[in-house]
Formats: sequence, structure tokens, C-alpha cells
Amino acid sequence: MAHNSINAPASIPVSAHSKSLPLAITNIMATDNVPRKIKLTWQDPNLKKNDRQIARYNIYTSVYQDTLYTLHAYTTQKFYIDKVGIDNKKIYYKITAVDSDGLESLKQKKPAVGSTKNHSKQPMINSIKTQDGKNILTWTRGSKNITQYYVIKKYWDGIIYKKLKITGITSTTFVDNKIKLGKTYKYTVVGIDSDGIESKPSKEVGTIVE
Repeated sequence: MAHNSINAPASIPVSAHSKSLPLAITNIMATDNVPRKIKLTWQDPNLKKNDRQIARYNIYTSVYQDTLYTLHAYTTQKFYIDKVGIDNKKIYYKITAVDSDGLESLKQKKPAVGSTKNHSKQPMINSIKTQDGKNILTWTRGSKNITQYYVIKKYWDGIIYKKLKITGITSTTFVDNKIKLGKTYKYTVVGIDSDGIESKPSKEVGTIVE
């Protein structure tokens, strides 16, 4: 039986290349002066390349610099506001870019660190005295950005231990005219700054009305 042979031209060699990862995010900036929030901004070198479509950014966080970072959030913007909700909270961040194929860039070796705004310096009580049937309390201002204060007053009323909060004080003096002879009154002062953040309480002082 005869066989017909077909002479086909040689195939052209084809080289295949796997798609590279997106470039790493750079210049991450994290705030340290925003009340109860941390704002993150960064630069993405991938946006300068026409062959890379970035789908989102992954935000990784940790409370320690060198421990495991977990995925906290993602965004399609080149900024992120972390609503921490706590004063004076430090957080470490690493951010990656994820392209339209799901490929993710490498994390930074060194994280960015941000923190929420710290408490204002607490007031310090200077004096307490009883005069003309009144307790007069004075204190130093504390931080310059404190705009108002409140006073915590504690005392026994018979068998009931009372704790009162007197608010809306804008000076560094409090005059308490609701006192009785023979009773002990204790006071602490808390400052509130222009962002509504409370300072730590002052040291407690007390006096016996005689």
C-alpha cells in the first residue's frame, strides 16, 4: 500500500512569559494628629505604566512592627481613612496593589506607622479651700488647646455615695456652694480640647468642711 507524505513547513518557535507582579507601593504616609482616625496616603508606580490595570489596594495592619500583618481593608482610592475610634492608638501598616488579574504586589519590608491624636495634658489642681460656705477649687490649664473642663465631685450623703459631674466650665476655677458641714468632698478635673478629646483626670483632692 502506498503512503502519501506531506511536507509541512517548520513551526515558528513561541516563547511564553508569565505576567510579573505589580510594582510595590511606595511613599506610604500615616498621620499622627487626627482625633480617633489615621489617614493613609501613598504612591503607586504602576499607574505610570500603561500595561497595568490596578483593581484595588489591600491595607494590612498590625499593632506590632515585626509581627504578622492581617488584611484590614481594601480600597480603590490612593488613600484610606482608618476609623480607629480610640485616642493615642499606634498602628503599623503595609499596603499592596492588586491588578485586574488578581496578582498582588509585594508588601513593604518596613511598615508605615500612624497613630491617633494623643490625650491633652491633664490639669493639675493647685489648691482647694473652704471659704464663706463654699469649696473653691483652682487648677492649671494643662495643654494649650483645652477649651473647657468638667469636675467630678464625690461625697457621702447619708448611706449613699454620690458622684456628680459638673460640666461646661471654661475657667480654671470651680466654686462649689452645695456643701454641708462635717462632710468630706473629693474632686478631680478633666480637660476637653478643641477636638472634643478628654485629658486624663487630674489627681484627686479632698477637703473636710468644718
